[in-house]
Amino acid sequence: MHVMPRKKVEGEPRKTEPRKALDYWDKQARLLLKAEMLGAELKPKDVANRLKNTGLGSTSPKALAQRIARGSFNFGFALRVLRAAGVDSLDLRHLPDLTHGPQSPSTPPARAPIRRQPK
Repeated sequence: MHVMPRKKVEGEPRKTEPRKALDYWDKQARLLLKAEMLGAELKPKDVANRLKNTGLGSTSPKALAQRIARGSFNFGFALRVLRAAGVDSLDLRHLPDLTHGPQSPSTPPARAPIRRQPK
């Protein structure tokens, strides 16, 4: 049985974030992991060995470095790497505050309407 793909209806909301916004967050995750590893003076080889010794993964140092460089990993992977690097807490204040709406860094902040003086 052949199923026809569903056509996109004009004006239909997107089901996922725009790729540009995801790229921003992937980059931030990648930079965060790299910074924490650098702060702990660890190379991918050291992290891979720690992950292997604790039973949290058997990733080769090269594969680990490539995965971090891509920035497309899940949160569980990030947590394992951070714990292997000895990280106890994270400071996320440098990231955009999203508590006041769904704005992403790729979306400019909403502007207040311009009020013109009456003539």
